[in-house]
Amino acid sequence: MRKLNEKLLHLSDDELNELLVKYDAGFKNKVLVDEYKIEIHHNSLSSILPYEILEDERCPYCDIPLKQKRLKSSYGKRPFCDECGHEDSGLCSCSNCKQVRQRIKEREREERIQKIESHFGELNREPVLLKDIPAKYLLYIAAFIRATAHDNLSFYRLGGNALKLSPLSSTDSLIIEHLYKNGYLKIYDVQNYERMISQEDFFDLGNLSFELNISDPDKSKEEILERLFFPSYLEIPEAELRSIWIEIAVDECVDFIISHLRSIGINYKKANEHSVKIRGVLRNYSVGQFWYLYNRSLKSANMDYCSHEITANHCVHKSIYGALAYSEKCFANNWEVFCWNRNTKKNPQSILSELFFNKVLKIGEAGFTESPYTYICEQLTSGYLKNDSDGEMDMSAEFNEKSQTAELTSNKQFSYMSPNNDFDSAVNNNDDKPKFNPFGDDMAPF
Repeated sequence: MRKLNEKLLHLSDDELNELLVKYDAGFKNKVLVDEYKIEIHHNSLSSILPYEILEDERCPYCDIPLKQKRLKSSYGKRPFCDECGHEDSGLCSCSNCKQVRQRIKEREREERIQKIESHFGELNREPVLLKDIPAKYLLYIAAFIRATAHDNLSFYRLGGNALKLSPLSSTDSLIIEHLYKNGYLKIYDVQNYERMISQEDFFDLGNLSFELNISDPDKSKEEILERLFFPSYLEIPEAELRSIWIEIAVDECVDFIISHLRSIGINYKKANEHSVKIRGVLRNYSVGQFWYLYNRSLKSANMDYCSHEITANHCVHKSIYGALAYSEKCFANNWEVFCWNRNTKKNPQSILSELFFNKVLKIGEAGFTESPYTYICEQLTSGYLKNDSDGEMDMSAEFNEKSQTAELTSNKQFSYMSPNNDFDSAVNNNDDKPKFNPFGDDMAPF
């Protein structure tokens, strides 16, 4: 039993038990202090009384009854063990509870690590040699570190002050996922990522910080970073170069579609489902021309949408198909199609696009004003891409037979149209080609 406070030593065992019974029964402290001649202020009486022993509650570590202070109010009553200091509370800070929580934390961490590794592979991975990285991935790595590098270049992360990596956020996620799964990146702060993993197995690489997982025995860390940041000539096959260009072009068209639909109050994020129609336009026209064609088609569809003749989804489908239908009509009649100016505020060029057209292909704005299927440059010599019988992209071996068709786009004299200009100011003035009135009978895309 706990040693009695010195102010209670003058009481016999019977008097002490009587005092405790009266105290528990609710007698006033001032009455009890005066009756039992206890030299203490009545407000402090509870602090010197023996603890109450709880026979039905035992310490999980010492297996002895818990005790608690004798308080008339339930507030502050917290059973505890007089041996190890354990408190019957989820906030107990005794050494035993700390060890239990640490073991639980370590077990949960192991489970989270297993979830992460089952989804993304091992976290502690061996660095990839610089010379073993394919040229295509060097392009994506360069774009990634240019867009996401922080001031000290020690880690890379999307969001915050990061630049626009690719035209679409969904493509950003794909780039990061491929770079990570191929071992070129590793998670910079694993503990931070562990905290992000919920019970629903939420895996989002886009919110993580990364560091490069690339080595070269003959280069320092700074030299490797410089080699990645400023990639030299990349020997990427022509078919793959065109494939990359087409992917960028489609994404830039989707980005334009989404932003313009948003401007008329339609929040649509699945425009990439219409990539087949977009590719159909890009076979003969550039991204800038698609922007013009789509803006023209959207104005027609929006008139029906605003008059409640069609739904928002119908407006989306009609506007995209309208761009395809009118592009085919323009191509069949050899009409000149205007090239929209790039809006750097609403649809800024992504780092991937800049790097690919300026550094790899070295064609600059031609990446925006020329068709990715028909343009000819030093890196793209055959100049024409078609579909084979299986529907797969294949380079034509008979370029000479196709050169006349390719010339329709690659040698076209473009008229540029500002996003703020009216259609009236963009009427074709080239006398040797058929003219059309943008507000005439040909306005309807169907």
